[in-house]
Amino acid sequence: QQRKGGGSVQFDIDERLAKSIDLSEFVQEIELKCWDKLAKLSWRPFEEAREFARKLTLRNLKEWTEFCKGYLPKKGSLPSDIPAYPNQTYEEKGWFGVGDWLGTGNVAPQNRQFLTFQEARAFVHQLDLKCQRQWKNYCQGKMPDKGILPPDIPSNPNKTFANTGWIGLGDWLGTGTIAPMRRKFRTFQRARSFSRSLGLKSQSEWNAYCKGTIPSDIPKNPQGTYAGKGWIGYGDWLGTGNIADQFRQFIPFTKARAFVRGLTLKNVSEWRAFCRGNLSEKGNLPSDIPAAPMRTYAGKGWKGMGDWLGSGNIAPTQRKFRSFKDARTFARSLGLKRQSEWFEFRKGSLYEKGILPADVPAAPEGTYANKGWAGYGDWLGTGKVANQDLKFRSFLKARAFARSLRIKNGREWRKYCAGKMRDKGTRPQSIPSNPNLTYAGAGWSGMSDWLGTGRTRVSKSSKPKSSHPGTPPPFLKSTVSGPMCPP
Repeated sequence: QQRKGGGSVQFDIDERLAKSIDLSEFVQEIELKCWDKLAKLSWRPFEEAREFARKLTLRNLKEWTEFCKGYLPKKGSLPSDIPAYPNQTYEEKGWFGVGDWLGTGNVAPQNRQFLTFQEARAFVHQLDLKCQRQWKNYCQGKMPDKGILPPDIPSNPNKTFANTGWIGLGDWLGTGTIAPMRRKFRTFQRARSFSRSLGLKSQSEWNAYCKGTIPSDIPKNPQGTYAGKGWIGYGDWLGTGNIADQFRQFIPFTKARAFVRGLTLKNVSEWRAFCRGNLSEKGNLPSDIPAAPMRTYAGKGWKGMGDWLGSGNIAPTQRKFRSFKDARTFARSLGLKRQSEWFEFRKGSLYEKGILPADVPAAPEGTYANKGWAGYGDWLGTGKVANQDLKFRSFLKARAFARSLRIKNGREWRKYCAGKMRDKGTRPQSIPSNPNLTYAGAGWSGMSDWLGTGRTRVSKSSKPKSSHPGTPPPFLKSTVSGPMCPP
């Protein structure tokens, strides 16, 4: 109990507990707890706290943080009057960075005193570095023959000297290389005159030329530099006369189609050969006729390559086909037996069957999907239905049919399904040949149950085990007491 007005404090303690307490130790612990509370209200002066931190010989902020969290027990514990965040506590009382706090000498870039731009650049020039990669390696200490980056030279000079002389890395290293965005190029007309004088024939030749020596005032990517300043294309840039499609002026669709039909080309491959100049007897593609008419005349009359060439061929997506029933009637009239024969017919390989009409699709499964298509068996009239389209009997009805066949085992079942047991008849389409898959999880428990033979495969793990290695299984034991007869 504490007296009014302060003074001493009295504690009510059980007599037996009081005998086991060391009074002097108890008072010391109370004083330490009070000091811990008061210490946070009165930190050590900056110089004393820094001296303590430096004696720990920690190397960086990470080790200081680990020490404060108690992860470095060999270094002891953080005293109550030393702050874990000295940068906040001593911000206006001497704080100069973690390097100064720990005594490592490392100084944060924002606190360093660098040389002037001209002095720093002069130092870097003497290093004879050739590119940005070498500069980074030097700053990271990976070029020992060049020495170590002095503390008064920044590793990021573009930031440090952004407004005090920085031009570019080429100027900083002394290589003379200037970033494209900082170069001063010739006017478009003068640059184009230079490029035309080279006698290059294509963009690929221009790119190859740019890999060598090129004047510093001629851009390697003129389409970017002179965009909106006269650029039309590489044909104009090199003087070859070739112009990209998007910059050409083409004649109207009907006139272009009339010209192309006059060429009497038969198909797309011949059109491509003509555009490449491989059909010399047809002449050359005029500059006002596009090589890719489907893009140029999209929405302007384009119907397909057959219409463009006048061959009459129409792309499947543009055709109008017969109704499913009419097309199926035609297909059934051909007397084809399987899908492979249909493929041969549509290729024109079955001459006796004639040619596939233009209004009957070669791939009916796509054209009539969701419009009556039920498989090639239905399409050709053979009655065969793909497994995924078959509707099988229920398991119980199918099993009853299978048992009625009196088949003895799985081998005979496979022969029956293959039609090799004629005395048993032909397997109905409503009975699956692989009942183990069809009825998995729907009643299937094995081939013996399916055929009704009653045989069950016994696994090794299901065989009865004897209680002793020398004791026979129960079904081998004699019913008569006494020793067993020798085998």
